[in-house]
Amino acid sequence: MDTLSGGVGSHSSYETASPAPGAGEGGDDQRAAASVAEYEEAYERKRLRLAEVEEEARKIRDELARKDEEIHALREELGLTPLAQLKQAVETSAAYQKTMEIGDRVASSDAYKKTSSTLADVGNKTAELLKSASAKTSETFNQASQNIQESETLNGIGAKFRQATTKIKGSFTKDSVDEPHVSVSGLTDDPHHDI
Repeated sequence: MDTLSGGVGSHSSYETASPAPGAGEGGDDQRAAASVAEYEEAYERKRLRLAEVEEEARKIRDELARKDEEIHALREELGLTPLAQLKQAVETSAAYQKTMEIGDRVASSDAYKKTSSTLADVGNKTAELLKSASAKTSETFNQASQNIQESETLNGIGAKFRQATTKIKGSFTKDSVDEPHVSVSGLTDDPHHDI
């Protein structure tokens, strides 16, 4: 058994056991050998071309990755973040434009204008009412405070407090050897009176 190989490996090996049917004796072997050599050359050319194309594709992928990084960096520098791009896409969408048109029509309608005017009036009146109520409350508290200060009861308590304070101060300033004795029930200098 003859084995013909062209150095490519098992893919290009052929085994020939007998000549092809209808082939003559001398030239057929040469033609078969030439056919195998041509096949192996074609196979090797295709394998090399495949390697070249794969290398070109790898280089293109690498270049594309570098370009994507550059695009990302430039977008960040320009403030074109994904959120900003989404916002821009939404704002340029037909649905957004339609919504804005409807909003503009509503805002320019008579019903909207009347409602807006009424709400503004209600807001102003509410503010005036709150201001008035605040002034009234303040006035009432001021009057109550003045009434309390002028009341006889408060003045009586204040007078008694001043008298007690004066008595206490006086008892501490006497030139006596005995310490003053102050009772809770009534302010007195009696040393025999128990607290």
